[in-house]
Amino acid sequence: MPLKYLIYLLSFTFLLSACGLETDEDEEEVTEESEVTTTTVLVHDQHPLLPLTSGTSLQYSDTSAGDVTATVIYDASESQAQNLNIYEMSFVYGSNTIGLVLSSTSSGVTWLGIEGPVEITSDSTSITLNSLYFDEPIVLIGDTGNATTGASLSSSNEFWEAASLEIDYTTGSSTTVFDADNEGYGILPAHTVNIVSEIEVSLSGSVVTTLNLATTLSFVEGIGVVEHVGNYIGTAVSSKLSSLSNLPLTIWFDYDGINDPILTNGSDAIFQTDSGNILTDTYSLYNKEELDALDWIDVVANTSTDSYEVKLTVTDDLPTELTSVQVIFEDKQFGRRISGNVTIFEE
Repeated sequence: MPLKYLIYLLSFTFLLSACGLETDEDEEEVTEESEVTTTTVLVHDQHPLLPLTSGTSLQYSDTSAGDVTATVIYDASESQAQNLNIYEMSFVYGSNTIGLVLSSTSSGVTWLGIEGPVEITSDSTSITLNSLYFDEPIVLIGDTGNATTGASLSSSNEFWEAASLEIDYTTGSSTTVFDADNEGYGILPAHTVNIVSEIEVSLSGSVVTTLNLATTLSFVEGIGVVEHVGNYIGTAVSSKLSSLSNLPLTIWFDYDGINDPILTNGSDAIFQTDSGNILTDTYSLYNKEELDALDWIDVVANTSTDSYEVKLTVTDDLPTELTSVQVIFEDKQFGRRISGNVTIFEE
């Protein structure tokens, strides 16, 4: 896919491989030199609120489209060329497949673009786009605020193909609770981002129409996008996370600050994906150092299952409020990483 750095303003959603490598380290270029050859390896970092692993998928329940699946694809060639983590999240909304291009680094999350076809509808104006490219990525997590950027579009309609776009947008964020009634995927602490934008479409220097768009995305540490509300494919979208594929399932603990924490929401203390346990022979615990810094959580090897198990210890620092912790596993052979989530709350 030729990447022209697009960004998608109408909808939502949203590790690695430099040769299959997906990581959570600072992005840098590492060069090893010898008398014979020079090897360049990109070391990628991802933000805890948007960990992406190629070949995994997230499922959502949408009020309009029903079941929606988003598959994560790592763009190795463009990541290498741009020295940047670049992924496409391919969403299937009924007969429509939309690919969002995003970047996730330790410092933040940006939207680079979208592959359509996508229909933007505002009042009586409707534009079908093959792709939409922003001159500057829109910051979702990081240094957000008000900004203006140009953009270009690709459309089968020659009229719109010749148009130029200017976008004024505002982003804001807040701390929210996903699935607060704990009746869907499960209660989680979320970082919610609101994007309000006005797209001014011009032809030959004259404004022909203005499109107003609004999008809300909710992110959870160790999982990524858990909810999207906005205009999508010309219709209202309200998508909530329902399940994960090829990723560690969330483990929930109920803790009231008095009694010992207990597993809840049907959780098992053993880390597992939808296809089985995460085996100690296959994976190492990648962010062990960060977890060791917390005196109330331990991820250890369970010798009876040859898997990883999480244990909580009551200390003065054990959270009594809704809290999520990211747990990252790395494939010992291929370096591929998958991110999981342990959440504590009081029922």
